[in-house]
Amino acid sequence: MRLKSFIAILVVSIVLSACQQAELEENTPAPLEHLFLNADLNYEEYKIILQDVVQNVKNMDIDDPNLEKWVIRVIGDEKLMNKRDLSKEEALQSATERYEYITVWKDHARTTYNIVLTDEEVNTWIENNVVTSEDIPQQKAFAEALGLTIEQLIVEWDRDLYEQQVFWEKLIPLLEEKYETSDLQVLSEKYESEIEK
Repeated sequence: MRLKSFIAILVVSIVLSACQQAELEENTPAPLEHLFLNADLNYEEYKIILQDVVQNVKNMDIDDPNLEKWVIRVIGDEKLMNKRDLSKEEALQSATERYEYITVWKDHARTTYNIVLTDEEVNTWIENNVVTSEDIPQQKAFAEALGLTIEQLIVEWDRDLYEQQVFWEKLIPLLEEKYETSDLQVLSEKYESEIEK
């Protein structure tokens, strides 16, 4: 099950990256799935960076809390992965694109494949697949920067990302049957092309 979940995460990260392929520029943000990956920082360094990110986004006075969340993710990702600051316009554009894409992605799963998620399913997926620990410095610093506990960060704040994973796991058998393949890369590409229509 964990292997399948890992594969699902990998595939969804490919899907997220693919949605941005058409608009690649020199400073295209790294995919959100890689937030904190390869960033060899300690807790205090993460804390300083992430508090700054959260405060800067709060100062933008974004009315939509979901968009604000995506702006935090986009700016945090760029700052940690590419060591650069985004302008407000760049951050809002990228966050809006990502937020809208994820919304369309989930809506397509609901409407085309009649997939429904329950809170219990998402909670179970989180419990079985997400490692939470005070010993993970970036997780602890990010939760603190947001004024949340680690559990609140995972179960509430990042819930939309985990919902997508549960959707994907439910989509896989339906897509395998429809496209007569179990190749997850192919399924991801086929699902992506459905969304683009």
